[in-house]
Amino acid sequence: MKLSIGKLRKLLTEIRIAAKRDYMAKERQREMIQRWIVQAISSGMIIDQRSLDEFIATIVMAATTLKSVPFDVWQKLAVDEKK
Repeated sequence: MKLSIGKLRKLLTEIRIAAKRDYMAKERQREMIQRWIVQAISSGMIIDQRSLDEFIATIVMAATTLKSVPFDVWQKLAVDEKK
């Protein structure tokens, strides 16, 4: 299969746009976690490096646990929260 230069450019542009969207979604998630950390410091929940390390370890543990929850359960929770 031969690709013309124009089709190749279009394909590369689509790949770059998809990669940028994926990066931006991950960046928004990182920013959310960063805000949690800043709020925890502001509230006194995190007071030093040790408590920061523990807080982050807890986020990682929670994320690992939450991966086992099926999407349909999350959907139901989201619908219930809107009520």
